Amino acid sequence: MLNFCYKLLCVFKFKTMSKIVVLKTEGKGRNTPDFVTVMLFDKTEEADNYCKENTKEGEYWSFAEIINAGERLEAWYMENI
Repeated sequence: MLNFCYKLLCVFKFKTMSKIVVLKTEGKGRNTPDFVTVMLFDKTEEADNYCKENTKEGEYWSFAEIINAGERLEAWYMENI
């Protein structure tokens, strides 16, 4: 029974720790971003919707995309390299 509880705890810990990471950058003009926001989601669908709703071109722009945890990126106008 103790072994089963340990396995269940490990699965629960894994499930709660695996989040979808979204990086949102915002700025004015075509310069580098002025603001950066990191969001965590439980479901890929929620993360995709957030990205679609928060990606806008124009003088005041914002760009949101799903990234890998720990990934090093250079934030730029409407993309992250």
